[in-house]
Amino acid sequence: MTLNSEFNSKGRAFSVPSDNSLKFSAECQSGNENEICNIGCNDKTAKPNLNALSCRCKKNKCYWNPTSKTGRSVSQLQCTKEAVESKPKCDSDLERSVGKPMLSIIKVLKKNLQRSNRNFDVNSLVFGYSYSTSSVSNVMSGAWEASFGKSHEMGSSFEMNVVLGNQVVPAAVATCTCTGKGRKQRCGYYYQLLNTKNKAKLMRKFPKWNHINKSAKLLDTFNRVVRG
Repeated sequence: MTLNSEFNSKGRAFSVPSDNSLKFSAECQSGNENEICNIGCNDKTAKPNLNALSCRCKKNKCYWNPTSKTGRSVSQLQCTKEAVESKPKCDSDLERSVGKPMLSIIKVLKKNLQRSNRNFDVNSLVFGYSYSTSSVSNVMSGAWEASFGKSHEMGSSFEMNVVLGNQVVPAAVATCTCTGKGRKQRCGYYYQLLNTKNKAKLMRKFPKWNHINKSAKLLDTFNRVVRG
């Protein structure tokens, strides 16, 4: 390729990198008239800046000519890695966002349980909350980041459960949601209620007790547990 201009004045001398990053088809070695020399890269994540040359001949003088107009300005053959588009992600700590709201839900739940079961000491019950995904279930609070990591792609969902002993009751869902485009795109966790007839809408603020209890039946479920 470096001698291309010596065989014909119309040819351009193409410099080739010495690191063997480029690969050439067999036609590049034979150089017969009208043959196409296909150029590729050994690295599958890279692309050549010129992918094909055509063998042109006139009066027994041949030269390699780019097959595309854009390739006519290329003189140095090389491979460049394609830029990988980063997918939008949520990098915030979900535990920090839902910790207080979930504890508040548990506090109201215990208060309502005590009203329904006056002869039972509800305060003696140890409630907690946990997280579940399609592949992992019941990861207790405080272990979210250690179990799932902090960075999650758009659409990643975490079910939040109220836990009492072996009883695990789903309460709501947090989903990584992104709004806006380009530099203005922002990602964060939005919340959904469970067991709704229609697809539950995403809410920026954590749902209130009344909404969660209505959709998840927390009070009914734990009343049955308390009454044995």
